[in-house]
Amino acid sequence: MGVAPMTCLAILGATAASGKEKKLEAEDILHDVATHQSAIEEELREHRAEIERLKIQRREVPDEYCCPITCELMKDPVLCVEDGQTYERCAVERWWSRPGTKTSPSTGATLASTTLAPNYALKSLIAGW
Repeated sequence: MGVAPMTCLAILGATAASGKEKKLEAEDILHDVATHQSAIEEELREHRAEIERLKIQRREVPDEYCCPITCELMKDPVLCVEDGQTYERCAVERWWSRPGTKTSPSTGATLASTTLAPNYALKSLIAGW
């Protein structure tokens, strides 16, 4: 007993359609994988950059390069004219922005003036480090 020719054609047609669907499905999966891989590679680049940044930070930072308020490497060191101490600009300005805190962050003494002067010499030393 054989299979009718029309039945064979119907089966072959269904198989071909099924093959096309599988090919499209496989292409979709490959596209998703490529997209995901790109995202993972970008994340990996970001993590590697962070690791390099942390390696640099891990080197022993000289105390005089660190802000006494934040204990972090200064980027914009400024000299408080009245107390003679150098601070990170944004840290000392934030310190003085709180009500009733026109005091020296280092000594706690009340300051008559909160004049700041850029500490170019220290900034240059830090940049060279």
